[in-house]
Amino acid sequence: MPSIINVLLLILLVVLGFGIFSGISLALYAAWLLAWSVVACLVYGFDKFRAQRSQWRVSEMTLNLLALVGGAWVGMGWFRHKTKHAMIKGWLWISTLLHIGLLYFVITRQ
Repeated sequence: MPSIINVLLLILLVVLGFGIFSGISLALYAAWLLAWSVVACLVYGFDKFRAQRSQWRVSEMTLNLLALVGGAWVGMGWFRHKTKHAMIKGWLWISTLLHIGLLYFVITRQ
């Protein structure tokens, strides 16, 4: 059963999609990516902290959705967390390629 956080992240993906296709500015898209990259970095740090103490963890689905919303390379690298998980790295690559495509779309529409 999806958690409320995952549902909210999916809603944010829909909002991003509407923003992209309704003419979002390059500056606003860059701010979106920066803000969500910071959030993802903090969540990766929190998850690493909890993992070291064998406590409740952030679900991998949430980490994957954060990658889709705005990316998580910095958090993964900074905290050296989930770096050997092929599925999470795969989602990060998919997210990166998706955002490169969206960035191209935003730039060419202006």
